[in-house]
Amino acid sequence: MGTEFKIPNIPASTNPKRDIAKISKEREKEGLEKLKNEEKKVREMLKEKMEKNSNNIPWDHNDHSTTHNERILKKFPSLVNNLDNISFSKEFLDGRELSELDKEILKYSIILHDIGRSVPNTKNHALSSRKLIEKMEGDINPKLKKNIALLAQLHTPSGIKELGGKSLADLVDKKTITKKQAYLASILTIGDALDAGKARVQKNTQGEFARKVINKIKKTYSRGIAKSKLEH
Repeated sequence: MGTEFKIPNIPASTNPKRDIAKISKEREKEGLEKLKNEEKKVREMLKEKMEKNSNNIPWDHNDHSTTHNERILKKFPSLVNNLDNISFSKEFLDGRELSELDKEILKYSIILHDIGRSVPNTKNHALSSRKLIEKMEGDINPKLKKNIALLAQLHTPSGIKELGGKSLADLVDKKTITKKQAYLASILTIGDALDAGKARVQKNTQGEFARKVINKIKKTYSRGIAKSKLEH
């Protein structure tokens, strides 16, 4: 007779929760590594796309080129470190510690948040950004890609409205987004708003200097519209 086949006796885990946590950490590590490995390709893709389609970005807007993203990235570490001191941030997250993966997701959303402006005649560039990011090729975990895309959409009021909310906090209350997603989106939004200094307003995306743009605005629009544009 042949040798009897027996199913090997595999002992049950003594701590299933620890096993799940281990798997989760391994997946997080893998996701983080892939994001870091893909970053150079993503930056190159973005630069090419934004430069090729720069004329789709209104000439009477301030700089929305990739240099805008780079300036936000320089501010991002201090934003993460100091946001705990801002009282409104407490409504988004009870424990606001960010993992390395959270920070990398946020970094990607900063890099890509304006990619939707490359779409011709887009009426909601934040939503266009989300769609382009979700379709982006590369070796990035689809769930992480969706998270990055969502943050990009959430950086404008129109993007929030598209999801049926009045604010990030409203979307959290409706359970449309998590507190952590709201917190990350708030960092992106603040960083975007803070990049309103001399470096951003001295040229538009097409590289025209501010004085030339101001003169064009005055010649192109009525006095009331021109005044409104120049004030913003």
